[in-house]
Amino acid sequence: MEAVAVLTRRMLAERGRMLAIVSIGGALVVIATAALYASLGDQYATLTESLPEAVLSLFGGGDLATPAGYLESELLSFVAPGLVLGVAIAFGSGSLAGSEHAGHLALVFTAPVSRTRIALASLAATTIAVVVVTIVLWAGLMVGDPLGSLHISTGRLVAASVMLGFLGIAGGALAFGIGAATGARTAAAGATTAVLVASYLIYALTPLSESTKGLRYVSLWYPYAANHPLVDGISAAHALVLLALAVIFAGAGIAGLHRRDVEG
Repeated sequence: MEAVAVLTRRMLAERGRMLAIVSIGGALVVIATAALYASLGDQYATLTESLPEAVLSLFGGGDLATPAGYLESELLSFVAPGLVLGVAIAFGSGSLAGSEHAGHLALVFTAPVSRTRIALASLAATTIAVVVVTIVLWAGLMVGDPLGSLHISTGRLVAASVMLGFLGIAGGALAFGIGAATGARTAAAGATTAVLVASYLIYALTPLSESTKGLRYVSLWYPYAANHPLVDGISAAHALVLLALAVIFAGAGIAGLHRRDVEG
């Protein structure tokens, strides 16, 4: 496992600057957005009453008049997941398929290290990156909560952050799976982004119609957001769904990597 650790550190180092920039920038956005609630809470309450249901659904469908609903709509429905998933896609598609595109991976495969271990190093780097950015965003929530007089408990902020991390792990595994199976970094990043955007729109908009509302269950956003972790805490079942999907995506990618020639 020493080889896995060495490769993981190398993959993290290759995109360490990007991870730091996104984490710090994301934390500042979180703090600023949370702090705004103290001065704009009443205005958001009025805004909720005037906006169409379809618009509210696109922003998470939360009640902007409540602190939890405000955070769900302004941060946790799209902005924070976008930051975490952006890091997940960059690492998931780049650490393996990106190395292959650059011509580095074939050389690595000449070493006495199995393809499975190299794949595990990529998955480990992706997971660590997701955990890091998620923790930093959680810290931003902890700082912003008193600034915005939100008064949301630490446990609920942790629950929302944990579910955000699970969503990122699933998205990163999807990007890894496509990249490992195809060797195409751009295709992996693009396909994963398309799937996630479509997934968000399915979750947000299909409940507006009785004939389509059942489709939201196939969305990756459903296990992440449907339980409203800021209000109800972590749903063990939904967390397990996201982790199970991550395992499936990763397993499919590793199987695909073993079936093809690696370009050098």
